[in-house]
Amino acid sequence: MASREIVLNCLLYGNEPEHPQLQDAIKAEKSVDLAHIDANNLDLWKVSIPFDDSQYTTRVKEYAFENENRARSLRTLSSLFDDPLDEHLHVLVRGHDGSTINPRSSSSSNYRHQALMDEAKATWKAWWGKPLDFKLKTMQLPIAVNQDDMDIDDTLTSSVSVQYLDTKNAMIKAPDSILIREEYDLALENLKRESIISGGVAILGNPGIGKTCFLWYALRCRLRDKLPTLFTMDSDPSIYFSANGASDEATSAARREEKIWSLFDLGAALHAPDAMLWTNVFGVQTTSPQETRYKGWLKLAEGQTWTMNPWSWHEIVMGLGLQPNLAVIDRFDHDLLASAFAKYGPIPRNVYSAYRRDGHNETYDQTLNREIENITPDVLKRLVNSAPVNALIPVSHMMISVQRAPDTNLPYGAVLSQFVLGLLMHASSFKTLDSVARGWCFKAYCHAMLTKAPDDDVSHSIPTLATSGKNTGTHVVDTHGQSPDYARMYRDTVIYESVGDFATLPASDGKYYIPMASNNPGFDSFTIIGTEAWIFQMTVSESHRIDTPKQKGLELLKKILPLHLSWRYILVVPKSTSGPSLTNVPREWEGAVKSFHVMRIDMKV
Repeated sequence: MASREIVLNCLLYGNEPEHPQLQDAIKAEKSVDLAHIDANNLDLWKVSIPFDDSQYTTRVKEYAFENENRARSLRTLSSLFDDPLDEHLHVLVRGHDGSTINPRSSSSSNYRHQALMDEAKATWKAWWGKPLDFKLKTMQLPIAVNQDDMDIDDTLTSSVSVQYLDTKNAMIKAPDSILIREEYDLALENLKRESIISGGVAILGNPGIGKTCFLWYALRCRLRDKLPTLFTMDSDPSIYFSANGASDEATSAARREEKIWSLFDLGAALHAPDAMLWTNVFGVQTTSPQETRYKGWLKLAEGQTWTMNPWSWHEIVMGLGLQPNLAVIDRFDHDLLASAFAKYGPIPRNVYSAYRRDGHNETYDQTLNREIENITPDVLKRLVNSAPVNALIPVSHMMISVQRAPDTNLPYGAVLSQFVLGLLMHASSFKTLDSVARGWCFKAYCHAMLTKAPDDDVSHSIPTLATSGKNTGTHVVDTHGQSPDYARMYRDTVIYESVGDFATLPASDGKYYIPMASNNPGFDSFTIIGTEAWIFQMTVSESHRIDTPKQKGLELLKKILPLHLSWRYILVVPKSTSGPSLTNVPREWEGAVKSFHVMRIDMKV
């Protein structure tokens, strides 16, 4: 008889089981399905599985059969999966010829339930009332010659300590360690405020940025403070942690608590825990920004949403040493990591996955290309215009980075990376857009170009051209004038809504500032380089008028930029534009700006 296959969810706990132990545990888990099979006759493959309602297919990693990978625990094996659906881990088990496996069986497992409760009780014992167990790991990082300058010799390194939270003694689905991002503490403080005035919060963000890790961090903090908490992960039963220990039954005693937090992270087909109907429960769900995932319970709870930002370059570097199968590396291939970051955006799962594959993820790339080719002009137009995320539901998260607007905490979508932007601008639907939409797309491309370090295919600096005509009202390119180059490097992007955003946090060197599109201030962005402020205006026109009649943009900048800086005004145009000029330059601008320049951007993917 030909062999049959069965797909299992992540089911093991404990550290680094040997391969025979792995086989025995699976045999015990599926005692009905594998009743007539010797455990030694099970082949174990690590795969990711795209599901539909009627069937499953598999994509097996090329190196899934390497002997040294077969004896790893599933916690470690997570690094070998090819972007598992909804962050689940899977193992494909195949019996040898002559064995029978029923891939459709849905029988429950007493073994798994008992294992879950054993894990929960051990977690309660290790965490209840205990301080956070922070650890330090030393990594060798490149020494930046200039602030945030990543274009350097990787042989120059310095030792940097990475602080992380050790969670090895928790349940199997918990990560071994958690890099405590500033975002996590911001989210936790927001939850504490909202728990007083609302019934819950849905934490939104791109898949793969560590929302589930945050949920474990929140649980760890709650148990440290001895606060009653319900915890639900995937399809597992809800675990109730209280002063009496861990239980899979939220008893009547739980309903008498003054306030309980219910932390949950569920797949798309699962409903919120029943406890969300209790009046004393404050719900916290981590999820992708699709309303169908959270709107039902959140509406009943009169709750709010909160958007978790993706990772910065610094966080990507810090988190690398904590990744399974990479944790033993105390220095890294900087160029490879930078290339993966530039291509796959600020999503650590995507970046680390590509890093393991020499900077590429062919399956991801193929899917992305298909989705871009099928994108409609209307969706493309909204995408490059930074429309609210809810308006971008048809857009795959392979294309957008979900970010939090300042002050409002509302989500908005930005194109994931310069690489994705380049693909969008070469899509067939881009040619059908009007000039305004193409201008928006060019602007988004420029923002990416000016904030990302170069890869092998582009220049490490962008020249600017001097202009002549000061005090004439019109500035044209001066081919003989001296003008500085713009050094490409990673710059954290800051989206701001008003001058008030700078009241307590002034603009600083190394960051790139973009006003919300609705402000329309007469400039598109600015950055600070040493003692100079570089002010950018992007356009696809042959000529451009600076600012509005009342010079609102200039007045805005005077309130934002430190007074001791010298201003450079940069008109950014496509390289194909011939002879761009600034027309009708107001005297107010000529009095404030040290020099005017033109920068031509090469539209190269």
